[in-house]
Amino acid sequence: MGLIVLGVGLAAVAVLVFVFLKVQSWHDLTPGQATLLAGMGAIVAASLAVWGAWITRRGAEENTQRQIAADRENLTSQITAQSDNLSAQLRAQETHLRTQIEAQSEQLRATHALEEARDLRTRYAAVAQQLAEKALVIRMAGAYALASLADDWHAFGNDTERQVCIDLLCAQLRDLTATADDDRKLRAALIKVIHQHTKISDDRLPENGWSRCQFDLSSADLQGIQLPQTVLFDATLDDCNLSGALLMGVQLSHAHLRRADLRNAMLTFARLRRVDLTDAQIDDSTELTGIKYDNETTWPQNFTPPPST
Repeated sequence: MGLIVLGVGLAAVAVLVFVFLKVQSWHDLTPGQATLLAGMGAIVAASLAVWGAWITRRGAEENTQRQIAADRENLTSQITAQSDNLSAQLRAQETHLRTQIEAQSEQLRATHALEEARDLRTRYAAVAQQLAEKALVIRMAGAYALASLADDWHAFGNDTERQVCIDLLCAQLRDLTATADDDRKLRAALIKVIHQHTKISDDRLPENGWSRCQFDLSSADLQGIQLPQTVLFDATLDDCNLSGALLMGVQLSHAHLRRADLRNAMLTFARLRRVDLTDAQIDDSTELTGIKYDNETTWPQNFTPPPST
């Protein structure tokens, strides 16, 4: 539009110039020429006015578009900033909430662990009381309850307390005699519990096995016990009466059997690496076929063991 108006104005100017070139002075103008010049002047003035208005309007439109673009960019920046701020707040709230939940969960776990540990210790006191009773049936129940408690301590993740249970079990075996009928029955029950937790089956120990536990059975009367295929690493069996014991395939590596009575004991295929048998009672009645030992195994003085397999 502006270009058209400008073109009309320029055409009018051209007409004016042409007329001026044809006349010598203003006095030479004919009425028609004067009228033409006046019309052309009006056209030029109008064209300039319209063109100026168009330029002004176009500038205003361009300014408006620039302002709209600037406002749009500013609004976009504000929205982006608000969105980022909101996202940051949400992440902070989520992190705070997660931290609170984890803290509460940890507190609940700790409270539960304390309650469970308290319950296990209460059970230990009850088991100890059962084992101190005179009635055999109560003592037998205490023996099995003690084994169960040891397993529960292991499941709880506290093998130190499990060892406390094993220590009590060993103390019971050390205190039993071979003459009282009730003591023999309780001893058989305790040995059965040990066998169940230390026996090897398909070259594997039970999942709740006690192979890493310490067994102190020094001076215990274990005559004729049956512990075949068991793992008793580093066990203390000093001065123990194991005469007539069935110990086929037993793994006694690092164990101490000083002065132990092994007459008539069956140790076929036993593993005796680094075992201390100083002053142990071993004679021809002790079955040692297929045993395995090493240079660090200590034998009784003047005793010659069969070759290690």
